Amino acid sequence: MVVALGTRNKGRLKIRRSTVIIVFIVCLTASATVLLLSTAWFSNTSLSVKSSRLADFGSRIPPLSAPLKGVHVGDDRQPVVPQGSLQESSTNGNDNSNNNSINKKEDDTITFPAPSDLASPNARVILTPTYGAHRPNQNAVFAFAEGYKLNTYVAFIESLRQTGYEGDIVLSVSEVDRLAPKVEQYLKSKEAVVVYTAHWDCWKKNGNRLTVDKGGMRSTTNHGHSDCQITGLYGDADQGNDMPLQDPRPARPVATARYELYWAWSTRYHPQSRILLIDVRDTIFQRNPFEDLPVPPLLPPPATSTTDASSVGGGDGGILRLYEENAFPSSAASSIGASKFNSRWVSGAYGQKALTAIKDKPVICSGSTIGDVSAIEPYLRAMLSQFDETGCKMVGCDQGLHNYLYYSGTLDRTSGIRQIVTYRQGEGAVNNLAALRNSPLRKQGVLQEGTDLVLNWDGSVSAVVHQYDRDKETERIVKRRVDAMIAELGL
Repeated sequence: MVVALGTRNKGRLKIRRSTVIIVFIVCLTASATVLLLSTAWFSNTSLSVKSSRLADFGSRIPPLSAPLKGVHVGDDRQPVVPQGSLQESSTNGNDNSNNNSINKKEDDTITFPAPSDLASPNARVILTPTYGAHRPNQNAVFAFAEGYKLNTYVAFIESLRQTGYEGDIVLSVSEVDRLAPKVEQYLKSKEAVVVYTAHWDCWKKNGNRLTVDKGGMRSTTNHGHSDCQITGLYGDADQGNDMPLQDPRPARPVATARYELYWAWSTRYHPQSRILLIDVRDTIFQRNPFEDLPVPPLLPPPATSTTDASSVGGGDGGILRLYEENAFPSSAASSIGASKFNSRWVSGAYGQKALTAIKDKPVICSGSTIGDVSAIEPYLRAMLSQFDETGCKMVGCDQGLHNYLYYSGTLDRTSGIRQIVTYRQGEGAVNNLAALRNSPLRKQGVLQEGTDLVLNWDGSVSAVVHQYDRDKETERIVKRRVDAMIAELGL
């Protein structure tokens, strides 16, 4: 009996222990579930807060989860065509873009406001060139070129003119009293070079105002590392004396603010003129950047130049041409997600969800874009609207805005942009070299033996060589050429 009783008690004890363990597991599971749900709620709340900054934009930007179309090229030498949301392979032989990505326009369109509207409904551009004059019926090359020494301007302008290019070169440089030695003399001596000397008020990232003593720092914008506002860009059309309006946008890096200058300049040209937007510090030219593009019909110049942006994008719109930086698995950063900088720019502006959606896409360079004025002008509107909506002040964030606009399909829906051609790295007019920095360009066959010209992957000479200074040998080659140019000019 004692044994029997003891056995029953042990059985009860086991049952009780099992019950306790089961109850403990259930409670632990419930707690974990509550924790996960709470985390998700806070995460969604965070995303909602982030999205609220884009609330007005939300109904206009298509989702990033749209079905993808694209073509892959398996050759190790050839990069991969990006799988963009609205991309398909081009068959336009006249545009020399057979293997590149073209986005077709759809019926639903977005019209972005003119950047001047934020200053005043009646605002107009009042900033005028310090030297030179726009020729509305010409092609033009736009560059922000503030704070550089003479050799940078000579490399850019002389190499471009040596290609036979005769269109306008439009630059924004330091104020005259801060230009490096001989720069003013050189710029004033060049024909068809339009020079702006805008005044910038700048603040360091810590909030302290940037002060620049005369004869000291040549760059009033701290070479792009400070947040700045521009003075005297807009005036009120209702005021007979065009009283300058305050910069309506918060201080931001000039890498972002330059798009507002570009927009103002674009309104000075005929809708079918071609514009190249390009970085100046690390660019040289080997051929005319526009020579391979289809020739548009000859057009008479407008009776007067205009600052009314609504009159720029006439007809069915124009073509916008974008240029990738990387597409090779062996590239220094083979995708947006593989680059810590590009990842930060996208996620900083749009959040982690947006980055996840496009992280496997090739980087499209914001420092090299070509388009008809009728397409460039609305593209610039879109870029500035993105800053207004996201408020992204990171240096370089303009590239995050640029890539999101394209991969979200927003540019494809932008009024005035009839077609988008996206060129793979090493194809088209602009050859972006930064992502090839893992090994010397000569070893990769990019530098032509005997001439030291930079080549596209098909062996043709690259028209625009961008980011040449990432390769030490190419940088030395350019320096020798520029030194010879300066000597020949007697500067």
